[in-house]
Amino acid sequence: MDISIGINNSPREINFESAQSSSEVESIIAEALNSDAKFVTLRDAKGKLYIVPIAAVAYVDSVKKSLAASDSWPNVELLFVTVIAASIAAILRYMLPSRGMYGSALLPAVGAAVTATVWVALLWAGLTFDGTWIWVASLVAGGGAALATALLLPRHREAADARAFVELARS
Repeated sequence: MDISIGINNSPREINFESAQSSSEVESIIAEALNSDAKFVTLRDAKGKLYIVPIAAVAYVDSVKKSLAASDSWPNVELLFVTVIAASIAAILRYMLPSRGMYGSALLPAVGAAVTATVWVALLWAGLTFDGTWIWVASLVAGGGAALATALLLPRHREAADARAFVELARS
């Protein structure tokens, strides 16, 4: 539970994460306001004590911690894994023969697209973005797709060029 306490005549507020529920925080604040207490005491999730003068409390906001704050991390990790896969595929392009049969951006694009797709599928399957297997599986899938493209596309292209040459030679 994220707690924000506004303080009278202060531009700042006290923010902390509490292990207490919203109803517990509400009852503690209400009890302090209804009694002659001069202070209200709350603890954060790590055990740190907050003592706030009741007369100075302007407002108390308690919000259940949303995933929005941590949702950015999987997206950043997705960016990282996609860039790494594109880099691996770009290196792979220059290590394999027949690289003149396809564009310089094809393998990085294939590697990045497959890696990102596998990453998202594994997240949906329940793997966490900070686990090892999601990284390994995504990068291996992206590298494998780039390798398959690099090995199969030139053969197909050479066969298509040969057929086109025979067709042109007949006419």
